[in-house]
Amino acid sequence: MVRTRVGCLERPRKITLKIRDIDIAEDQVLVRVHKAYICGSDLHYYRGKYPSYVKLPICLGHEGGGTIVKVGSKVTGYHVGDRVIVYADVLISPSGADPLFSDYVRAPTYCLQRVPEWIDMDTACQAEPLACAVHAIYNCGLQLGDTAVVIGLGYTGQVILQGLKKFGANTAIGIDLDNSKLALAKKR
Repeated sequence: MVRTRVGCLERPRKITLKIRDIDIAEDQVLVRVHKAYICGSDLHYYRGKYPSYVKLPICLGHEGGGTIVKVGSKVTGYHVGDRVIVYADVLISPSGADPLFSDYVRAPTYCLQRVPEWIDMDTACQAEPLACAVHAIYNCGLQLGDTAVVIGLGYTGQVILQGLKKFGANTAIGIDLDNSKLALAKKR
């Protein structure tokens, strides 16, 4: 059993820190969270903009990872000390991993991805938004020499815009209402 702090959205613009005692089931691991990034969805929820299926209070955090500190008796392929990314989208997979705005999280192995030694954890914890960007690029039907447009230049939009050029777009156009995001895109 381990005591952990968990960041939970009680109502728009009100996050509280809850203390929970958690232990793992035989098919789970316990991960000490290294870092959890704030997603644009987390910001929307914080500001009170969320779909009707989101019920408050909700504990947040789904972009990050850490180090395994305990392994359930039926877990194979993962060991104490392994560095992992945790897929913790509790809205999609409520029986999966705990939310990552925590000190520790429980997770079944299907919610884990091992981090190679040559990748530092700060970078590795960005895997989820990077995966979304790469998925968008691979599935947009881009062909060599095309012109592509990205609407919305937050973190993922910036990555997509850069990736489109690397994957063969002749011209990649970014659109956003925020001039600072447009300026950042022009630097790339």
